[in-house]
Amino acid sequence: NLITINISNPNVEKIILKDGLPLTTKNDHNSHGYGMKSIRYIVEKYNGEFSVSHSDNVFSVSVMLSLLWGKK
Repeated sequence: NLITINISNPNVEKIILKDGLPLTTKNDHNSHGYGMKSIRYIVEKYNGEFSVSHSDNVFSVSVMLSLLWGKK
């Protein structure tokens, strides 16, 4: 009764995390980074789990949600 989503992308740049989210590497810091915040907000809204990691030059995002979140 769970759905998991794992997305990985090669990345050789160092990832800096702030409050569990990566800081953007784009030059315009004010216009980037909202997508990850939105994903985390939605996952937490439905009592799911969200994590970000970076190791061996691979950036990964994992999401886990219950398929029963709306059922009693």
